[in-house]
Amino acid sequence: MELAHQSNSCLVEDVVILICKSLSVKDIKNARLVSKVWNCGASYRLKELTRLHVDFNPRNLDISLIKEQLNFFPHHVCILLRGMTRIKAAMFSPELVPSGLNLRSLWISGCPRNKWDDLVVTLVGEMLANSSSSLEEVKYYGYIRPKFGEGVVFKKVKKLRVYSLQLRELSHICRIFLNTCPNLERLEMDYAGNNLWVRDPARFPSSLTSLIFNSVYLQEAWIGKNFAKQLYLNFPNPLRVLHLSQYCDEPEMHMSLYDLLQKHASTLVELGVTLKAYHRDLYLPPLPVLEFLEINVGRDHELWWLEEDEQGVDRETLGYAKFLPKLSRLHLMCGQHVDSTSLVDSFIPVDPNELEDYAGPGCRTVKNVVIRENLVDPARLKDRFEQYCYLCRVWPEAEIKWDTFP
Repeated sequence: MELAHQSNSCLVEDVVILICKSLSVKDIKNARLVSKVWNCGASYRLKELTRLHVDFNPRNLDISLIKEQLNFFPHHVCILLRGMTRIKAAMFSPELVPSGLNLRSLWISGCPRNKWDDLVVTLVGEMLANSSSSLEEVKYYGYIRPKFGEGVVFKKVKKLRVYSLQLRELSHICRIFLNTCPNLERLEMDYAGNNLWVRDPARFPSSLTSLIFNSVYLQEAWIGKNFAKQLYLNFPNPLRVLHLSQYCDEPEMHMSLYDLLQKHASTLVELGVTLKAYHRDLYLPPLPVLEFLEINVGRDHELWWLEEDEQGVDRETLGYAKFLPKLSRLHLMCGQHVDSTSLVDSFIPVDPNELEDYAGPGCRTVKNVVIRENLVDPARLKDRFEQYCYLCRVWPEAEIKWDTFP
């Protein structure tokens, strides 16, 4: 490939991903020495092309075919569970999963409806046990209890995704992996495992510094009193990445989030907040090392910048040098039914109507800004169009994308 011989070429990871979509596995591998950026961009496509999909469809369950596929020793396996997989124990061959399978990633989706001691549970456990020395990523969507024997440790697993499909009593699935992945760095889960913090927070690996919460299956009734204080504030490690949804409307809940961010302000480099509570105000402290901030709102919310000192807490307009000195990416996303400019206005250091006369200082660290608003009122929409021309004075070095719902 010509691309491989251009020593002075500058590759962008997003471009590499697009290029790889039209290449074969052989061509992608032949170009793997181009650069580190190429390898990063091509890795996802390689996983996608080489992943073995094992479909447990009860109407077409072919054990011999699964065995034949596993004997090719794939690097990545995706297991899809659909319906019941009742098979007599006598039909199960212990050689179904070859020893030394050495998977790098294992994705499991779906929920069997029969008892835990069926073939699928045994198969999943064997695949985990036989890949313990090589496994790097686990994605667990469902509620099969993983059984892989005593003493199995996954030293290379740094990314873990566990979604227990609305059954919070099944947080033991997440706990099993937390106890067997000593070098885990990134945990993605739903709120179903919320008792992990309350019972034994010391079980979190010391390397775990990224928490990502997905609220797809969240039911508001699950969230108990003082949720944020019980869970987030008890997390023992300094956080680098945090994505969460704020649903509660209990008294002082908005200040619990403020306290949480203040606790991790010196280490937090990525923050994503989805607001669905009825409380309108969101309070943020100075975040001196934050590089990426994304805020999604489902209602009309207003953001306040606060600095706490000996005299108390004072509300301030945003001074980027004081509150967000390292920010490079800013995403402000208003829901389709949010007819408000409050969120975006909170990130403009002057009154939006004064932008035409604003002379700075702008925030030169920001390189990427994405804004999505839903302005129904024609007058406000017209004002925002006019203000948009001057947003480059706030972020003079940024590529700014502003969009509104049709």
